[in-house]
Amino acid sequence: MGMFLGETIMKVLRPEISLSFDLNKSDKDVLFLNSLADVRDMDMESTKTEIIKVPAEQVESSKKVIRGGNTSFGVVETVEISDSDFKPLLTPGSEHMPTQRKTLYLRDCIKNLGSENPDLIEIALHALPSIIAKSDRHDLEDVFETLSQRLLAAQNTFDVDDFELYIQECILAIGIRLPKLIAKKLNEWLTGDDRALMARIAALRYIAIIVSTGMNRTSSSSAVSTAKGKLAEEKTQFINTLPEFFFPLIDSFIFLNSLYESHQTAHHLLIDSFLKTATIILKSSENSIACINMARELLSTVLKITYDDQDTSSRQSLLTSVNIVFAIVPTVLVEDEFGVDALTASVLYLENAACVENDEATRVRVMELANRLQRICA
Repeated sequence: MGMFLGETIMKVLRPEISLSFDLNKSDKDVLFLNSLADVRDMDMESTKTEIIKVPAEQVESSKKVIRGGNTSFGVVETVEISDSDFKPLLTPGSEHMPTQRKTLYLRDCIKNLGSENPDLIEIALHALPSIIAKSDRHDLEDVFETLSQRLLAAQNTFDVDDFELYIQECILAIGIRLPKLIAKKLNEWLTGDDRALMARIAALRYIAIIVSTGMNRTSSSSAVSTAKGKLAEEKTQFINTLPEFFFPLIDSFIFLNSLYESHQTAHHLLIDSFLKTATIILKSSENSIACINMARELLSTVLKITYDDQDTSSRQSLLTSVNIVFAIVPTVLVEDEFGVDALTASVLYLENAACVENDEATRVRVMELANRLQRICA
């Protein structure tokens, strides 16, 4: 069969060169193959391929797929071939080549945050929290300023879904890893010039969420004691950073209280957010070394806020702050830690609040707290 194929191929490719082997022309296999390979009947330009169905014994003897024209060995079927029947060869760079997801790194995400492509921005925001959680601490510190600035200044220009939530999750991830740095950054952002009201309120919200999450983390594996030990150590370290959030925030009160004085709704909203954030930090610091100093500072700040001028929400926040201040300090230490003058001023403040308060339930709450402080002073 090999000699026959050689003669046939040369007839097609190089007809001017004669290649002849000493074949037995009367052999039935040679006769059969000759009937299939009549090159004079082959149309090389045709887009049709003819497939012959042959008896099984002939297929077994030839061991090949039979293609060609009409023969006495079978019935010819014609199959139409079109371009769509051919599959492209998949090569690197081909548009048909399946794409592999590119691994994102911290600096890739930072770069994408400044992109004009909304898809890249969304991918970066979605990936950042987990990347931040796994990043090397020193590497994260190196890019902290650029990353935090881009997140805080980011605007939802392309109407990305859940944009504010993505930003919040990213800042929270940074806050858990680098609490001291984010505390400084957020307090600076809060008091920055020409900052919009909602940007300041967002900074206060980020502080509150970081502190709450940092204090409420629990181990996902109750069976692994090392995980518990590591978590306890991280929590202790986080508690020690609470003054970094609290004292700069208290120092910013005079500035914040001077904002939006001609726009009461905006002013009340800002003061309400300030009080809630400061109170959350104080409550989270309970039993820490800085707790009592923080309580004194918050009480001093609260007494500077005129109760009558506040709306309902701000008044509730004021009363909650006073209540938390005296709740986290043991009763036997209240007079020693705050002093008689501070306690007397607090009682007068509460009595005045009760006089101007229209809500009966709130008035009762105020008087109960005032009476409690009077008993301590007595």
